[in-house]
Amino acid sequence: NSLLGVTEARVLLPEAHFLAGAIETSLEAALKAIESEKLTTVTLYRPMMLELIGRIHASPDHYEPDVSQDYFQKGLTSAMQQNNHVVTAHCHAGLGRLNRTMGKEAEASKELSLACKMYRDMDMTYYLRKAEDDLDAIRGEAPN
Repeated sequence: NSLLGVTEARVLLPEAHFLAGAIETSLEAALKAIESEKLTTVTLYRPMMLELIGRIHASPDHYEPDVSQDYFQKGLTSAMQQNNHVVTAHCHAGLGRLNRTMGKEAEASKELSLACKMYRDMDMTYYLRKAEDDLDAIRGEAPN
């Protein structure tokens, strides 16, 4: 299906821009992807874009914690509605990291613990290690 291919490209591009450090371009592309999904019946990628926008607004170059938290919450709700456990875990991890930057260590620990449990259950060891390292940092322990 060519529509699905175009949608996938619209989802991968914002993530690629984010990883390359092109934060503004990533944000524009993610917002455009969300808007274009509204024109189709395909909403599979909406939670991913919401989580990405949450990360963008949590990044040092574009730090807006209230906006970030709002997008992580929207992403979490959308992912849970779709039973998308991967994005649900990513949103919990994002909220945990964001709360840590805001000095809310109890909330950060709670969210990161949820993410760790989910990553462990899904055998996502790369993300599990990152979330565990963040938890260790909150506890004042050296990362593994």
